Amino acid sequence: MEFYETESSVLENSSNIIEAFMKLINIDKVLHNKILQYEPVNIDHLRCMLQTHGFKCNLPNLMNFLDQQVRFLYYFNIYIYIYIYIYIYIYKTVKKYK
Repeated sequence: MEFYETESSVLENSSNIIEAFMKLINIDKVLHNKILQYEPVNIDHLRCMLQTHGFKCNLPNLMNFLDQQVRFLYYFNIYIYIYIYIYIYIYKTVKKYK
């Protein structure tokens, strides 16, 4: 399980963390399944796995990245709920006046 990186990369900005995280998920199927099943993942273990594969990252940077992903999913879910609510409302209104 390696990332095909010859030298270790420093994960300082989110694009580097995203790339490393996506590579890690593609390599580690257990981690991938945990994420898909909404099972908790220990952040220290996740950081250690990234470092094992040659990516150095600060814990605060990793935490910020993961927080951004959670915020995105939260707002995306809100958007979907609003869309469904509006769709149902319009459907009932149109059906009522037919």
